[in-house]
Amino acid sequence: MTQTVDVKVHSFESNSSADTIRIGHEIAKLLAPPKFLILRGDLGAGKTTLVKGIAEALDAAEPDEVTSPTFTLIHEYEGTRKIVNKVTR
Repeated sequence: MTQTVDVKVHSFESNSSADTIRIGHEIAKLLAPPKFLILRGDLGAGKTTLVKGIAEALDAAEPDEVTSPTFTLIHEYEGTRKIVNKVTR
């Protein structure tokens, strides 16, 4: 049995750390808990900066609390913001 999934693609472009944090805020708006994100990219690509924006937007951590997980298996940030999803048909 093959299951199809509707996929939405969002494209973001960043020219600075501030842009990347702002994009993290935008991505946070797209997330409904529970979500598990895997970020993959070269060293210095901006993954940690992106997480700083996501964590800040979800009230999970202050940007200076978010550190690079280069040598860590997992960093977990638990937010306090509640997201209400309204389903309309």
